[in-house]
Amino acid sequence: MAIGARRLGIRDLKNGQQPYFNERKDIVVVFNGEIYNDTQLRSWLELRGHCIDSDSDGSILPNLYEERGADLFEDLDGMFAIAIWDIKKKILLLGVDLVGIKPLY
Repeated sequence: MAIGARRLGIRDLKNGQQPYFNERKDIVVVFNGEIYNDTQLRSWLELRGHCIDSDSDGSILPNLYEERGADLFEDLDGMFAIAIWDIKKKILLLGVDLVGIKPLY
């Protein structure tokens, strides 16, 4: 399996490299867009013991998927296109914001 994305870096230019991984490196995420409530979600994830090594808004996504599964999209406020590869479960999850501002193809 291979997934990829080309990032237009706006936040955390130095550390916001993709793909993003969870701590065990078994969840891989590529992302385009902006998550408006990433600060609140990051705080919630850190309270649950996750260590997120980038200030990029997309860096929360692997850990959010780990906690919420496919329901993570219910928690996101923003415009986005996301591809998540769960290596253990062999699941590819694709999602966009409700309006579909960011394309996914």
